[in-house]
Amino acid sequence: MLRSVLSCFLITILTFSSYAQSIDGPALLEKTISYHDPDGQWSSLQQELFFETDMPDGSLRTSQVQIDNTTGMFEYRNPERSFGIKMDSCYHISGEKQECDRIARTRNYYVYLWGLPMKLMDEGTDLDNKVYSESIKGVDYMVLKVTYPEDVWYFYIHPETFAMEAYKFYKDEPNQKGEIIYLDGEMEAGGIKIPVARAWYRTENDEYLATDRLVKTEPLSQKD
Repeated sequence: MLRSVLSCFLITILTFSSYAQSIDGPALLEKTISYHDPDGQWSSLQQELFFETDMPDGSLRTSQVQIDNTTGMFEYRNPERSFGIKMDSCYHISGEKQECDRIARTRNYYVYLWGLPMKLMDEGTDLDNKVYSESIKGVDYMVLKVTYPEDVWYFYIHPETFAMEAYKFYKDEPNQKGEIIYLDGEMEAGGIKIPVARAWYRTENDEYLATDRLVKTEPLSQKD
């Protein structure tokens, strides 16, 4: 019995490893984009996303963003401040005025993370041709590696569904200094499957940082 179980386990591992080696990075990226954005709606996305963030101290933060990819418009609101940017032009809505560089960083943060994996098609993305393998929480993932000037990212793709279920980045990879984000649940927004929850941990010591939760989405066309 034990020999049979071990044999099945080894066959599964070898089959997974063989498949991971038979597909390259761009082909795997295409498959995971087809899962999350089957009809190619990302470039025309016009949605408002409502978030809650659970902090380690037990506090709860709320925010909402508007994303209009047809015009390059992004707006951010929380109880303290609101601001926006359209293409490269920043504007103030309420609360403490923010520098344009900070507004652009906020826009880039939300649009990049909540636009994955589609954002990996952006110009300047250095996608490794090799598909890596790594096990997280008992699941053997196919892994995409992307190198940016200041950090290295790894994206974990389920080998059967091709859903992106986690990612991590290193600011200092030799010393394993970075963060890993576990994704959970899905919500449809404008025809795109977006993860509901993102739980953040440090890679060097497994310290819990926060959990972002997508509460609901609304099409911008329905806004007053």
